[in-house]
Amino acid sequence: KADEKIYRIQILPESKACNNTISDANVESETGMRIIAIRRSNCWIYNPEPSTMLKKQDWVITRGNDEGYKELNKYLHGELEDLE
Repeated sequence: KADEKIYRIQILPESKACNNTISDANVESETGMRIIAIRRSNCWIYNPEPSTMLKKQDWVITRGNDEGYKELNKYLHGELEDLE
């Protein structure tokens, strides 16, 4: 049984992640989740840099464990103010 899985999460407009970079949002350092791709409209961003901006309605493809996914999902859906 693998500890890491692939997840897909949409960034909702009420999320504090909107218009922040991956680095500023502390995604990987706080959740252990790695964003491996972003789907923005009809375009894909593969292996996004820490400086890549997160936008509302983006779909992020992430890799990590269930616990990290739950926290990141809440954050990207606007249920958490920030990741700590």
